[in-house]
Amino acid sequence: MDASAETRDPYCLTSAEEDALLAGAPWSRFAVVGDSIAKGVLEEADGYRPVSWCDRVAEAMRRQQGGLQMLNVARMYALSEEVLNEQLANTVAFGPDLAAVVCGGNDTFVPNWDPARTDAALDRIVGGLVEAGAEVITFTMFDIVAALNMPAEFGADMDKRLATLADLTRRISQRHGTLHVEMRVHPACREASVYASDFQHASARGHAICAAGTIHRLGARLGNRLGDGAWPREPAAA
Repeated sequence: MDASAETRDPYCLTSAEEDALLAGAPWSRFAVVGDSIAKGVLEEADGYRPVSWCDRVAEAMRRQQGGLQMLNVARMYALSEEVLNEQLANTVAFGPDLAAVVCGGNDTFVPNWDPARTDAALDRIVGGLVEAGAEVITFTMFDIVAALNMPAEFGADMDKRLATLADLTRRISQRHGTLHVEMRVHPACREASVYASDFQHASARGHAICAAGTIHRLGARLGNRLGDGAWPREPAAA
């Protein structure tokens, strides 16, 4: 498998770097809930392993906890209220000690989207997992508007919706003390190679970068870091 581009990508991690960041990781039951991004839908990209962000994270954690079990109940096109009603109970029953929540993006495509309903659903999802004893990972998504050349009126509306989703996700993270991964301000957002050709999902490169961000955040939780701890690393000057 050709992963030559991945090994050179300053926003990705090598296996050795993952191991350093996850040294001593205690988690043994990892759950993922949400939509197609949580499910791991991707488009292949030359030079990157065709492995989703969540499977990459599980793969790296399994080197610390060989018996790690993973449950992914995410579903394509799921709205946040559907994640709450259809995925939360089964996930709690699994008994995760670490759970990742990625949803809300599909809500923003609803013509008369009500952010308050998304906020309430996400709050109950995250709160339910925390109450069940899981450490929860939350995310803001890549700022896809930064990579698109679209009419200003449409781009402004999409940007406003995605910014609103990011803001409410951050508030929920603060409210429940989640391990938050901030992808919306990542410099790779403006690079088209991060996205699939449908510009709704991520490419294999995008998944590799998201996995790196997640592992960096888990490393911070464990008190582990690389070098000065800065992430993402900016590309070296030519």
